[in-house]
Amino acid sequence: MSGRKVSDLSFKVRPGKSAGTPYMIDWDGTDNAGKRLSSGTYLVRAVINNLLFKTKVTILN
Repeated sequence: MSGRKVSDLSFKVRPGKSAGTPYMIDWDGTDNAGKRLSSGTYLVRAVINNLLFKTKVTILN
């Protein structure tokens, strides 16, 4: 992992459908330039309303 920022997902945050999922982030697997990312594991870090969310996303092409 290179640890570089590949995409800003802040504009893709939307309300979740239940109390257990307060927020959802839609992402199409592209970088900020719209280029499709390679297969691999990507770390997601989101701060929403002063709450920090972290997860991993695996892309398989």
